[in-house]
Amino acid sequence: GLPVEGLRPTAGNVEVQVEVETPHAADQDEALAETAPDAVFGTKADPRWLNASQGAIQSFATSGYDAPPQPSGGYQYMATTTQYGTNPLTSCGVDSKALVAGTDYLPVASAQAMNSGCCTCNSAGGGGQTAGMGCGSCGRGRWVRQLPRGFQIWTPESAEIFQEEVKFVVMDICPHDENQNAMWCPAQQGQTNTFGVYNHLDFALVPKKFDNYYFEFSPEACDDVITQRMAQSKCRTGWVQMEAMNETSVVGLPVEELRPTAGNVEVQVEVETPHAADQDEALAETAPDAVFGTKADPRWVNASQGAIQSFATSGYDAPPQPSGGYQYMATTTQYGTNPLTSCGVDSKALVAGTDYLPVASAQAMNSGCCTCNSAGGGGQTAGMGCGSCGRGRWVRQLPRGFQIWTPESAEIFQEEVKFVVMDICPHDENQNAMWCPAQQGQTNTFGVYNHLDFALVPKKFDNYYFEFSPEACDDVITQRMAQSKCRTGWVQMEAMNETSVVGLPVEELRPTAGN
Repeated sequence: GLPVEGLRPTAGNVEVQVEVETPHAADQDEALAETAPDAVFGTKADPRWLNASQGAIQSFATSGYDAPPQPSGGYQYMATTTQYGTNPLTSCGVDSKALVAGTDYLPVASAQAMNSGCCTCNSAGGGGQTAGMGCGSCGRGRWVRQLPRGFQIWTPESAEIFQEEVKFVVMDICPHDENQNAMWCPAQQGQTNTFGVYNHLDFALVPKKFDNYYFEFSPEACDDVITQRMAQSKCRTGWVQMEAMNETSVVGLPVEELRPTAGNVEVQVEVETPHAADQDEALAETAPDAVFGTKADPRWVNASQGAIQSFATSGYDAPPQPSGGYQYMATTTQYGTNPLTSCGVDSKALVAGTDYLPVASAQAMNSGCCTCNSAGGGGQTAGMGCGSCGRGRWVRQLPRGFQIWTPESAEIFQEEVKFVVMDICPHDENQNAMWCPAQQGQTNTFGVYNHLDFALVPKKFDNYYFEFSPEACDDVITQRMAQSKCRTGWVQMEAMNETSVVGLPVEELRPTAGN
């Protein structure tokens, strides 16, 4: 009952030699087009890496694992690799999928150390064994058939991924922060990541058979098509105009980076923040590094309970109270759709053709964590588990009093929306802990009992407060939730209500600490 990747040697696991291939995307154009933080295979959130430590890396000699390989075949540098997904507006001011459309380039985010700084519109940094690769830098290289920490590789050496050279272009940054990025992406030139490597490339699109293989590469000039497309970056045309650092990248800050945060001076520029064109496209390709409005948005990473408690003296307003007949107040973030959520459904397919928005509800709002939960909650914590529905509206107020550029008359503040819970936001030690309370009666960092993480969002979305009330789902949503893998494809258990059951998918039953 265990997929092959669950049988790679980790603490408490016994390796089983089964000749079954690991899952991979069908082709490059589709690879990760809808990847979200919960689609973890090969990403920085892949559970194989979460317990890695520098000590573990240093013990390779005695553990029998191989140290990181050295570049060969004329390549200059070695990198670790992860995958995330395409993004309609990256930190380099481009649409990563459109940038490479019709070319043979793969779009990547380069580690902060490889850039001139953090975190927007950077030119090349690096030095020594750290490659200098900022916005618009290009290179070519190939994957090396070796994984960090010596995990079993099921893909043969003859596979295309190890035989063909690929070209890539930097269109985003992997900042060194305190979530999974810190493990992979060094902060400064000359520093290594947890795996002893100076460079990291986070691929927005990947070839077939991708895994977190090492990657040897050399920088090179971009072709004319990529150079021309990078010249249209919002770093040059749509944000703050500054002198070009080279032919393909400039230094500048988008308006949303100029909202008041520590060390920033607010600039009153009447430019709208970027938003998806319509609901169906909103965040269909969002990935962990697409930070605007997500839990990784840099406006929130330094928030603390102390900062919230000082609202009265700082001049910021406290969280609003629900009004207009709504029962509850929530904070909100956005992530992206996912073909298989913790509620056992495809979040985009679940709401297709309806007027519902799919959401992940905070762990406290569920009966437990982390799969196929029914409604929990109590008191000011709403009970909303898999298949729970509600309706509400966004309130024109952001946590910590940040400037709002969208007027009160905007549709997002005028129209009521319906939503359905199809995933969970677990309380863990990355950004989730700031937003998603663990237990009924607890509040998040912003003093709010509830949190909803929207997989699709309307135009002009930002992290606005959201007032809402639970209600019954319509017949279409009810029927679709009844086909959840919680009921049909994982572990069959007694239904808790008409739309949700308790059960655990096989992958949740892998032996890990505490399971």
